[in-house]
Amino acid sequence: MAARALAAGVRLDRTVDPQLAELRRRVVDPVVASVLTTDELESVVVFEEPTGHEVRATVVARGEPSYHYLQMRRSLPAADEELANRAAQFASELEDYVAESGFAWGEQRLARYTIPPA
Repeated sequence: MAARALAAGVRLDRTVDPQLAELRRRVVDPVVASVLTTDELESVVVFEEPTGHEVRATVVARGEPSYHYLQMRRSLPAADEELANRAAQFASELEDYVAESGFAWGEQRLARYTIPPA
């Protein structure tokens, strides 16, 4: 994955948030790396909505943004099964985004990733 795409999770004030960074490291980055090539990927941002109740990810590939809901709270789920469920949902959405994108229209890409240990 491109170095510019590896920035940690950020707060709205652009400071690094350790919990968002860990959610990104364990859920978002492995999925993104398995679906998009380094040439396609431009950026990934994991952030908390201003209300403080939702965590979302924005992925930009070849100039086309996609927006993904990740979970309700900023903290990581306690159980690995819950993390796996979050990753699977995100992977499904990212696969759909790629298939409907201008740069890979109609391609079926399957996310094959491993969730790194804590």
